[in-house]
Amino acid sequence: MVDAKVTPTLQELQEASAAVGSGVPVKKFLSVEFAGVTEWAATVGNSYQLLQEQNQKLIISKYPTITDGSKGYVLQSIMPFGISKNTKHPKETAKLLNFLINDPEGVKAMGLTRGIPANEKAYKILEENNQIDDISKQVTEYTKDTDVMPKNKYLKMTHIQTIFDENFESFAFGKTSAQETASKMLAEMQSAISQYDSTE
Repeated sequence: MVDAKVTPTLQELQEASAAVGSGVPVKKFLSVEFAGVTEWAATVGNSYQLLQEQNQKLIISKYPTITDGSKGYVLQSIMPFGISKNTKHPKETAKLLNFLINDPEGVKAMGLTRGIPANEKAYKILEENNQIDDISKQVTEYTKDTDVMPKNKYLKMTHIQTIFDENFESFAFGKTSAQETASKMLAEMQSAISQYDSTE
C-alpha cells in the first residue's frame, strides 16, 4: 500500500506530525493531501474542530479490511484515574474520584476534559446538560457498534510496546522484510510474556 501511494510512509507521517506537535492532526490531513488519519476516540474532537474552521466535514469510517480479514480494534482508557498506594489521604482521594465520576455536579464540572466518559450514567448526565457535541455522539455510537479484541493484561506492558515499536519501525524503514519482522516480533513478545508470567 505504501508503494502504491495508498498510505504514507512512516517517515512522512513522523515528519508531518513533528511539524505540528504531538496530539494535533497532521497538516497534510487538514490540507486534504491525506484522505484520512487514525485517531483515538478521545482526540477526534481536535480534527473535527480544525476541519470545521476550514469548512470541511469529518466522517468517521470503519477500517478498510480484506474479505474475511481479521480486525484489531482495541478499547482502552486514555486517561484513567488512580490512587497512589503511598497516599496519606486514601479516603479523601476516593471521595474526590467518586465525586468526579459519579456525582452529577462533578461529572458536569469535568465534562469532556478527559474524553467521552465510559460510565453510561455520566454520559447521560452530560447529554442532558447539552455537554455532548455531535462528534462525541458519533464516536460513542461507533464504539458501541464495533467488535473489539478481548482485554489483554499484556497489551499495555511497556516492554511489549517497545518490542512492537522497534520492529515496526525497522520494517517501515525497509530494514527488515515482513516475514523477518513478524518472526522476530513474535519470538521477542513470547519471551517477554514468559518472563513476566514467571515473576507473578
